[in-house]
Amino acid sequence: MEHFNPILGNDTPGQKFITCGEIMLRLTPPNYEKIRMASGFEASYGGSEANIALALANLGVDSTFFSVVPNNSLGKSAVRWLRSNDVHCTPMILTEPNETQSNRLGTYYLETGYGIRPSKVIYDRKHSAITEYDFSQVDLDALLEGFDWLHLSGITPALAPNCRTLILDMLKVAKKKGLTVSFDGNFRSTLWSWEEARDFIKTGLGPAFKEAGVTTKIYVFDHNYNYDNLADQKSYPTKIYDDAEASQYIAGAAYHNYGGNRSELLNIHKLYPNKELLFTETSIGTWNSGRDLEARLLNDMEEIALGTANNWCRGTIVWNLMLDSDLGPVSPSDGSCKTCYGAVDIDNTNYSKIVRNSHYYLIGHMSSVVKPGAVRIGTTGYTANGITYSAFENTDGTYAFVLANNNADAKRITVSDGTHYFSYEVPAKAVVSYRWKK
Repeated sequence: MEHFNPILGNDTPGQKFITCGEIMLRLTPPNYEKIRMASGFEASYGGSEANIALALANLGVDSTFFSVVPNNSLGKSAVRWLRSNDVHCTPMILTEPNETQSNRLGTYYLETGYGIRPSKVIYDRKHSAITEYDFSQVDLDALLEGFDWLHLSGITPALAPNCRTLILDMLKVAKKKGLTVSFDGNFRSTLWSWEEARDFIKTGLGPAFKEAGVTTKIYVFDHNYNYDNLADQKSYPTKIYDDAEASQYIAGAAYHNYGGNRSELLNIHKLYPNKELLFTETSIGTWNSGRDLEARLLNDMEEIALGTANNWCRGTIVWNLMLDSDLGPVSPSDGSCKTCYGAVDIDNTNYSKIVRNSHYYLIGHMSSVVKPGAVRIGTTGYTANGITYSAFENTDGTYAFVLANNNADAKRITVSDGTHYFSYEVPAKAVVSYRWKK
């Protein structure tokens, strides 16, 4: 029987992935306790790129992780943990005390969020082995030989200058060898300032992409509307756009909605209308009545599906597409959300019953009428409290119109494109989507 891989599909059997980044010791208070109240910590290992390698391995993908850890009990334990989860670790470098100044494994403390309380992370990763290792000793051609896909993130170049050089060199070698490259910007304000990120794009990542012929777009920030209330992060994208040398390499900025208001999208667009905007993360879960369709659907349409489009976003991503009835599966690294719901939740007792949540209907309404390549077009006329809508022009000669009625009574609307028109009574607390030929 042929095995179907949910990531790659049947047409790409046997692809081999390699990821590169830092793996750290993670210490977490048990039972959602706060760090300040904890009398003990549960130990595990994690890191963005290591978690990707592990997730791929769990899906049956041939996955390898490359990093540098100290040749001591902690470093060996991290490697052993990866191997126990079917991640190949052959390229891993275990350093002796004379190879790096501090020869330590980075550590982070994770205070797992619960309900409306967000998770909190405290890093203790400066002078870890990966940040002090001389990567000029590594034959990158040999390292990437035999792989089909390289995954990197913006976290690694934020760690130290040697890591920035490593990532740039890996990109060049991967391009030369024909590997597919994925790069997650993965914003971390605690690791580097906007000035450091700007300079890395200006003098490193941007020129490297250009030289290697990499056409992947670069989006900066990729975090919350309110910049986590950090004064020096406010208007983060525009600070980088203000530098013309850096700006030439940047397609735009990306945002999440775990803090602040979507009006920030409009603020950024007004300052730099030629730059793109993406909305790249939102979730539903126990903290926001995620399985209460009546409570969530209209709010999510107003804030996410229609709200981001009406504020100049070119695309929207919702997390997660599917989970099971136990809010899983979760990563063995214990770093994944334990309180999230999917767009669809499947009953894991028999895998025959599904629950459709608000994000399912967001995707359904928008994708049923708004087709790839569509552009949002202007609308005039009817406005009312509780009514939100967007109109689009598709490339196939059709118009699309999506409307949310967040009122306790039905609303009669008339839609006209100047040539055709129709009327419809939108039920109370309902979403409707239309598509018609010009």
